[in-house]
Amino acid sequence: MTTKNNGNPFDETADKLLLLAVKADEPGAADALIRRYQPQVGAIAAAYSGSAEDAKDLTQEGLLALLGAAKSFDPEKNVPFGAFVSVCVANRLRSVKRREKTDRSSANGNCVPIDTLEVPGGVEPEQVLLSDEGRDRIFLLTETVLSGLEKNAFYKRLLGLSADETAEALGVSKKSAENACARARAKLKAALAAEPDGKPAE
Repeated sequence: MTTKNNGNPFDETADKLLLLAVKADEPGAADALIRRYQPQVGAIAAAYSGSAEDAKDLTQEGLLALLGAAKSFDPEKNVPFGAFVSVCVANRLRSVKRREKTDRSSANGNCVPIDTLEVPGGVEPEQVLLSDEGRDRIFLLTETVLSGLEKNAFYKRLLGLSADETAEALGVSKKSAENACARARAKLKAALAAEPDGKPAE
């Protein structure tokens, strides 16, 4: 299956073969993966940066997260690798920015504790995805509480596809794609609120 992210085609079958090569440490595999996903990583880094120089540094951090994601990716969870990468890169960049903020505060003599990620009912699913535990939790919930269309729409938006691109990839109208994504987020949010202990219901 082929989808688009930031205007670039991503072939999920080709991704699977490339990931196997990366995990086997085959020569050139890591470089090929970086070339394939650098536009996506760069776009995420730009969203977290305050300048072009900052974006360059964050892109390097993001590429490290990409390689880590390739090593830890489990295809059995039925999660698109591109969506997994987006979560892992955002998680790492968020940590980098928080660490920078803490370092600046300490240098100024203001010890400000790092915010911890909570999971009350008011937290959006995308925010929960930023923690390792929350990421696995959301991916499990998508398999248990969402319909196939809702799950695919949610993943496509995580990949950064627009509403029009999501609709095209799923073969539905733009309104249907938007409604499916909205239902997915609402269902996940409700499921999170019903499971404050972080354990999916049996």
